[in-house]
Amino acid sequence: LTIDEPEQPIGIWGQRRCHFLKDHRKIEYMNLLTTGKLNAHLVEIDLHAQDMYDQLIKQMSVYAGITEELKATEQMTWVQRMNAICNQVREIVFQNVIYV
Repeated sequence: LTIDEPEQPIGIWGQRRCHFLKDHRKIEYMNLLTTGKLNAHLVEIDLHAQDMYDQLIKQMSVYAGITEELKATEQMTWVQRMNAICNQVREIVFQNVIYV
């Protein structure tokens, strides 16, 4: 097995997709691996998931009224709300990108 293209680094979302494929979609994983398309697939998933994550964080924080003013005046409240949004968005990305 030879690889013509240098492998691109894979971020956290791509790594999670890789673990999901290994554990739950073994045939798809082996097909991607043996055709040399695994790395490209994981990089694509990583970029898509990160874009989705960033957009949803921004949209949900605006919708929830989380502002820089809140961050300056009530830091703990800001942290709690942002952590809640991050957890919600992480689950959305898992369900719509990683576990598909």
